[in-house]
Amino acid sequence: MMFLNWLTLEGPDSFFQRFRPLELVRRQMVLAARRRQEQQREQERLARRERTGTMLNPSGADLDPMPPLAFFEALQSGNIGELDLENLEPKKWELYYGVKDFGGVEVIMSEELWEDDDHEAHAGNYRGGGKGFWLRWCQNGGRNGDSMPFSVWMHPDDFQRMKTSGDDPYKILGPLMVMPANAENTEQMFMHLWPWSQHEEVVMERVRQQIEEEESYWDEEEREERMEEIFEEQWRRYARTNAETRGKVEGLIRPEVER
Repeated sequence: MMFLNWLTLEGPDSFFQRFRPLELVRRQMVLAARRRQEQQREQERLARRERTGTMLNPSGADLDPMPPLAFFEALQSGNIGELDLENLEPKKWELYYGVKDFGGVEVIMSEELWEDDDHEAHAGNYRGGGKGFWLRWCQNGGRNGDSMPFSVWMHPDDFQRMKTSGDDPYKILGPLMVMPANAENTEQMFMHLWPWSQHEEVVMERVRQQIEEEESYWDEEEREERMEEIFEEQWRRYARTNAETRGKVEGLIRPEVER
């Protein structure tokens, strides 16, 4: 009875202290568990670093030569007869990389420039060079918290038109966001890089959930307006949280860029 009272009152730590060898074993077990946790966190960090910035639409490289986007737009609108087909030469679509935020496109460049931070074309560019700069920029939220890198396949003429026309780049990028890059429709011509693609999925799921919760209270006149408001509201919330935490948002995969 005396032994039971002593064990109950003084607790297991006192028990280990009275029997020193067991206390040493306990400490070794705790330290080993901590080391395993640290090793696991480091392995996860290295795995994220290895994958951060990975493009998710490689199938664009397998497509046959195609005309520029103007051809498909005219085909859809029924104005194909108004086009000068001689100037719509089918070419192999090329891969481009860029960064966008809620306000628009921040930068877009060829694959060659994206992959080479030391390319001579980057000389004198105060906003940085290739992916080394821009992935770190996006990892920390970028300009307003919602800067996200992307890859896009497009006709070289469309890229030139984007650079020289002065029009909103989304006139070209917008249709490419829904244009399939493979027969299975699992990839689009435009897709965010990993893990920002997961961020997009999370935000859009929040948009869908909020619409489902509220749509029964809308009339037809306000439906479209409210859907746009919810879309903007959720992206603003993502941007604000991302900026406040410098990319460490709960529920979102943290990008890991090599310094």
